[in-house]
Amino acid sequence: MKKDLLVTGLTQGLVMIATFVVIGLIARFFSSSGVGEFMLIRRSLYFLQPLILLGITVAVPRFLPMHADPEKKAHIAAIGFWAVSFASLAAAALLLAQRPLFAQWVFGEADQTGLVTGLAAMAVAFGLHSYAYSYYRGLMHIRQANVLDSVNSALLPVLAVLLCAGHDVATAVVTLALTMIAFTLVHCRDLWRKVLHSLRLGGDAATAKSLLTYGLPRIPGDLALAGLLFGAPLLVAHAADLHQVGRFSIAQTVLMLPGAALAPLSILLLPYISARRADGDRRTIHRQTALLFHGLLDLSAFFALQMAVMADALVRLWVGEGLADAALLVRLIMFAVPFYALYFVFRSVLDATTAFPITTLNLVIAFLAFLGFYFLCLRWPLDPALSATLATVGAYVLLGIMTLTGFLVYYRPGNLFDPATLWILLVNLGLAVATYYLRVVSKAGIPLSILIGLCAVAAFAVTAWRMERDWMGSFINRRAQ
Repeated sequence: MKKDLLVTGLTQGLVMIATFVVIGLIARFFSSSGVGEFMLIRRSLYFLQPLILLGITVAVPRFLPMHADPEKKAHIAAIGFWAVSFASLAAAALLLAQRPLFAQWVFGEADQTGLVTGLAAMAVAFGLHSYAYSYYRGLMHIRQANVLDSVNSALLPVLAVLLCAGHDVATAVVTLALTMIAFTLVHCRDLWRKVLHSLRLGGDAATAKSLLTYGLPRIPGDLALAGLLFGAPLLVAHAADLHQVGRFSIAQTVLMLPGAALAPLSILLLPYISARRADGDRRTIHRQTALLFHGLLDLSAFFALQMAVMADALVRLWVGEGLADAALLVRLIMFAVPFYALYFVFRSVLDATTAFPITTLNLVIAFLAFLGFYFLCLRWPLDPALSATLATVGAYVLLGIMTLTGFLVYYRPGNLFDPATLWILLVNLGLAVATYYLRVVSKAGIPLSILIGLCAVAAFAVTAWRMERDWMGSFINRRAQ
């Protein structure tokens, strides 16, 4: 698992860097409105995701580790594939049939039908990619999963934008979708052999029922999460203009950075915890999740505080002066980072622990809270982008608290909160104040600001080591072994 975590971490880091590169290129090639168009398509996919994936991409990696029989695995692979393929094609057909309507709904302008065509193509590509990735995740074939993700989520988006620099965002998105579909079909030949083998074996109604019974109740939660990711830019698009969408989307993307960094844990924890529970090994779960909690809290607090201090320099370096006013929103949204990190990782622990859709319930409550916070902020009155930012912070704070509460109810660990956790939080605050002071005194530009930030990273690492934080000790011991 250590090797899988390392390779998956490198892959997700590559995807994260590629995402920043793509947005930066779009800001320069297609203007700030292009960033808004691209981000609306990305966020729209989050809304379509529950309707396309039907909870199958959670069910398959949970059920595959529970069965050793090759025929049963083939049935699981085939049932998941046909369900996701049918839903993806149906969603794409509906988008294409009603392009002016969806252009008005999503982009605020009925003549943006080209963007809807791109969204339809991406619905098919995204469904195929997501299902293939979940299949390899369930088999713990992490190398194949990471190759798939590296090409489809990192390499191809950059190439599509570069190839279509003289055209528009819609052309770039269609190009990306077609190349994703082509690569997935070539790369996942063993999956297609499983699907064909299942057809020769005949149907398996019991397995289909088990997968759908587990997956379908998660759709409301996925829709609520999509509402958090897509609802905010959609509301801003209808209340303001695409520049404001781009401004908010910059802050929202920075919030997703911890998710990209923590994706290896979230990806591997679901099958890992399922296997540990099947073996009755709760002691290992208690020990590892305590380390995980302390590491998440320490690292996410450091990231949030440093990013809040460095936001102006990093935003200018990333997207240029055209969207420099997004720095304020980045600073505000950083308050949500520790809570978002706790939700992002511990949701996998909850999904592996119980068939009851507790994460779904938490997400629905958080989404309703987001809507309430947003309209309350508008009545303050605040501008739409700022209102969406503050509402997002409130929703993720609530979601993180509910997720951690669910974990405590199921496992009742006794060693999560200790005095050292408070002390290192105070250290993080001190480092943030020192970073801010050094930047002000030195009147630092972008290069010097980055150097000061790197010094803060080194100071944090030394402090965690000297304070003998359990997660740091575990990391050092594993490297020594």
